[in-house]
Amino acid sequence: MVQVAKAYKITVITTSRNEASADFCRSVLGADLSLVRTKESEGRVVDLILDFTKGRGAEVVLDCVGDNSSTELKLQSLATGGRLLHLAAPAEPTSLNLQTVIDKQLTVCGCSVRAREAAYKAHLIDKIRRELWPLVLKGTIKPVIHQTFTFNQVPEALDMLMKEDVNGKLVCVVQTS
Repeated sequence: MVQVAKAYKITVITTSRNEASADFCRSVLGADLSLVRTKESEGRVVDLILDFTKGRGAEVVLDCVGDNSSTELKLQSLATGGRLLHLAAPAEPTSLNLQTVIDKQLTVCGCSVRAREAAYKAHLIDKIRRELWPLVLKGTIKPVIHQTFTFNQVPEALDMLMKEDVNGKLVCVVQTS
């Protein structure tokens, strides 16, 4: 998502759980600002985002992980009229500070393609072919592969994902001979 946003000249701020991931977002993906977020630093993260945006806040916060622990951080980081977009749902129910949503006139929405009808999915595929695929062919957007695995190594790959020790994609290579 960072590379796509940068391809469209969007300023990108990322938060990560460790310095290695934050550095990856800056140096490999091109984030303009990448912050390490821990329980102890959450209040500071909001301050840094507000400083970086000259007090305005972020226009959009995109949650690709479904991290329930940082909902308030996301709301506080948004500009008035900002949008919180969830691409993943947390495992546990979330509470949302509606007063912040109302006061800042925020929009909170979820996005999933899984439940959509086939015609909508076909429309998205066509749009990706027209708008994003040329950026991949030009090298503007580059897939970043952390590691490849054989099918027999899938448990090892899943362990890496569970330990959150991955920057980039894990690829399973299936032998067909």
